[in-house]
Formats: sequence, C-alpha cells, structure tokens
Amino acid sequence: MAVFKDDIALGRNVTEALGILERELGSQYCYCRTLEGCSNEVHIIEDVHSGSAYIVRFTRQSRFQNYSVERKILSHVVGRSVATSQAYLFADGIVTACIEGHCIESDKMLGDSPYYELIARQMRRLHEISVQDDGASAMHLESHYGLKSLLDISVDYMGKGREAEVLYKLYSEDGVLGQLVNNHPSLLWTCISHNDLHSGNIIYCPSTQEVRFIDWEYSTYSINAFDIACFFLEFTGIDCEISAFPCASKRQDFYRHYFGNSNLLIDSLCLFFVPLACLFWAAWSSGVDGIDVYTKNRTRLGHAVLRKLANEIWPQCGLVPGKEDYELLELVDFTFQSLYTN
Repeated sequence: MAVFKDDIALGRNVTEALGILERELGSQYCYCRTLEGCSNEVHIIEDVHSGSAYIVRFTRQSRFQNYSVERKILSHVVGRSVATSQAYLFADGIVTACIEGHCIESDKMLGDSPYYELIARQMRRLHEISVQDDGASAMHLESHYGLKSLLDISVDYMGKGREAEVLYKLYSEDGVLGQLVNNHPSLLWTCISHNDLHSGNIIYCPSTQEVRFIDWEYSTYSINAFDIACFFLEFTGIDCEISAFPCASKRQDFYRHYFGNSNLLIDSLCLFFVPLACLFWAAWSSGVDGIDVYTKNRTRLGHAVLRKLANEIWPQCGLVPGKEDYELLELVDFTFQSLYTN
C-alpha cells in the first residue's frame, strides 16, 4: 500500500522526521542507524511499540532522479511481490517498510544460485505490471519510448560529434529502436524499469525463497531490455571490471527464465541497449567523488560497444571500432548482426 502525503514535509533531518512521523502516522519511532551509498544515504528507524523497521530517505530532484516519476512508480509496485509492502510518500521524502531478508552480498554474486533465476523472474513480473491507465507513464513514454531523458543526459556527457548523433539516431522512434520495437513487440515493450539493480538493491529472503527490489530512485518508464542491460552491467561492480560482464551462456540462462526462451536475436536485442546504459551511468558517476575507475571503464565500454553496434547493423553511419576497441571487446562476446536494419 502506498500512502500519499503530498502536502507534508519530513523536515531537514531525521530528528525532525521522527516527530513528524509520530504526528502523522500515530506511532512513536526511534532512530537506529544510517546507511550510506555512493551518492545518498538512508536512515533506519523502528516503531517503538511494534518493533517494525522502516527506511527513511530524503528525496532530491536532479537530471538523474525524478521524484514525481518515482512516486508514481511506487504507487504501482508497493504491495506487490516485487517491492516493499508499505510506503508513505511525503513532499520531500519516502518512508518504506523494511523487507524481510538481506541484501545480496556483492555484485559478484548476482549470477549465483538461487539469486539469478529469482531476479530474472522478478524482473519479468515487474515489467508486466500494467501502466496503460497511468497519465504520468503516457507522458514519459511519448518520446523515444521513455528513454529521452536518459538519452539527453548521455549525449550531453559525450559532447557534440558523430558518435552522439549516432547514439541519438539508434534510440529514436524513427531510427533503429523504432524498427526493433515494431518488429519484435513480444520481446521489446515499454514498462516500469528499475535501472539500478545492483546487489545492494536486491533483498533475498531465505524463508520464502524470493527476491524483492528496493531504492527506486532511478526508476523510469522505458524499455524492458534497457533494464536488463543495466542489470548485466551491475555484474562488473563499482570498478566496472569489464571481464565480469556475463558471458553468452550466462545471458542465455537469464533469457530462459525471463522470456521462456533464448536465442541470438534475444541476446542482440538486450545488448543493443548496453551503449546507452554505459554512457548514462558514466554521466551519473562523473559527478560522484571516488569512483573515477567506474566512470572511465563505463565510458570506454560504452564507446567501444557503440562503434561495434553501429558498424554491424548500420555500416553506412561511418563508425568503425579501433584497435583499442577490439582489444577491449575481446573481454566480452557481443554480436549484433542479427539486428541488421539496412
């Protein structure tokens, strides 16, 4: 259940928030601890009477985070099997019930059993949630299948040039993406995408043998395969260790759980979104202190895969991988020739 409290602010700090929550929710809460991420922090609080734990996060607005979109998405996912059971959405913050279980220990374990299959099946459930009657989703899906803001950020990060022009053309309705969506509607569709499914945002519950997703700060309405590409990139960790990207056979395992089938076309459709995912997250990390290696390697991989993708499916665009690109791409096994579009 998602409860909107649009006209009420949580305050400037967790101490103020505790008093406001007591007044608004009718329970007394105590502060437990603060957990820090790369670019944000959350506060764990506890209901004094019931012992139930909650997460408090003060929200912010930026090119990378759209709180109005996050709120709308939470109204769809809260109370379902993919997310927390309860959320209170304030004017400047979110309070969510903690989920039973624990985070997956590290990104290196994302492909381990039982996590991998559970994540694939849960992502499919997420991507099947209907948003057709949602005015906010319609607005954000109007252009570039919901990818426009991500694309604009990536293009600005790349700077002006032929590669930025090609990137924009690849992911436009009248470009390659439009052709792919029209040709493969059972494989590519617009949906709610989490976009940030690293190990710290996935809760595994041993007693129920299920996973749930938390921290919807970067969620969007976009294409299902973009979310899959973002998930595969999480295998590379905070240093973006490119050799850790899941190999072809590992990706095929994911597709069998997600699509019920696996083949070269499915793989190429999901890998098609790797350049955009790399460059969007490189743009994000370029403004975060302490993760320069992540930014450098995401950028290198994004440009190399973009050149390979463009050269294989749109050779007349003029982008050709260089020697360093080929050396980098030896660490992964990507092919896009099944997507050739003339």
